[in-house]
Amino acid sequence: MACALPCAVARVSGSHELIQDGRTGATFPTDDADGLGQAIAAVTGASGEALGQAARALVSERFDIERVADRHEALYARLLGQP
Repeated sequence: MACALPCAVARVSGSHELIQDGRTGATFPTDDADGLGQAIAAVTGASGEALGQAARALVSERFDIERVADRHEALYARLLGQP
């Protein structure tokens, strides 16, 4: 995603936080070979580049190193009882 590539992922815990089906990649049910094939076709098809760009934007917005560090710092401060 950080390289502007869309992902095809199984619908398991946590994957929905990153992959928005049809927006940043494609999802498929676990143990579904046909679904996997459809997901791969979706991310490598005509809309693949747009999915990849949206994936990159999501990663930059939510997981930029400075944002992650700020969230960790705020968490540690809260755990230590600091304002």
